[in-house]
Amino acid sequence: MHVQVGELLYVREYIGKHHDFSEAHAQVHQIEFLFACTIAGRVDCRVGNKADRLQTGVRWLPLAQLGAVRIYPSVLKDLLPAAAAGQYLGDCN
Repeated sequence: MHVQVGELLYVREYIGKHHDFSEAHAQVHQIEFLFACTIAGRVDCRVGNKADRLQTGVRWLPLAQLGAVRIYPSVLKDLLPAAAAGQYLGDCN
């Protein structure tokens, strides 16, 4: 699969002790960079090089349907349809 990485859209900071999984993630502090990307050609997202035992599924859906699913960070439900480049999201869930 060939992925073309575009502009940086968001930077999210995740401090585990502040969120839903605080017991398991109490020591986790990570920085996430979210980019606009495009995929060349047809892709079967169910197949990977190595199975992720924690992955529960893969689903393609229109941005307008994000409100109907659980995603993390949940603030992306409102932000992705009108993505603005270079926005710092802070410590959000």
